[in-house]
Amino acid sequence: MITFTPYASSSKGNCYVVSDGSTALMLDCGISWKKVRELLNFRTSGISGIFLSHRHMDHCKGVADAVKAGMDIYASRHTLDFLHVSEHRANEISDGKQFIVGTWAVLPFTTIHDTDGALGFYMVSLGGEAFLYLTDSGYSPVRFSNLNVIAVECNFLDEL
Repeated sequence: MITFTPYASSSKGNCYVVSDGSTALMLDCGISWKKVRELLNFRTSGISGIFLSHRHMDHCKGVADAVKAGMDIYASRHTLDFLHVSEHRANEISDGKQFIVGTWAVLPFTTIHDTDGALGFYMVSLGGEAFLYLTDSGYSPVRFSNLNVIAVECNFLDEL
């Protein structure tokens, strides 16, 4: 069964963990790595990778320290370049190119945002459950069906 745990969700920082019971993945790391470690009771080895939706600091603040701690980072080339993540921990992902991490099949898709390289994630566990992560997007340009869990993070701006 999919579990989704929010650790931070605001303009001050976003950080979530999704798990299918076998493989846990972090979605965005917009708080300090020190805070992430505390929130996870210092059990970061249970995280198989950090997926970044885009380059804004409220989604990637802790990445540099996470890389130093040995975490694998999955993000668009634009986001990796902006954050200067070029080490062997950097995994470039792109729109429509599915890949596997642990027991998850992950399909990144382009989102509607004010920065290049912004991605959402459609993920299917080995057990067949489907998960969708969409953040900071005006709408989803892609439609999905048969979803078990949908995680959408957004902020309301009256002028928009």
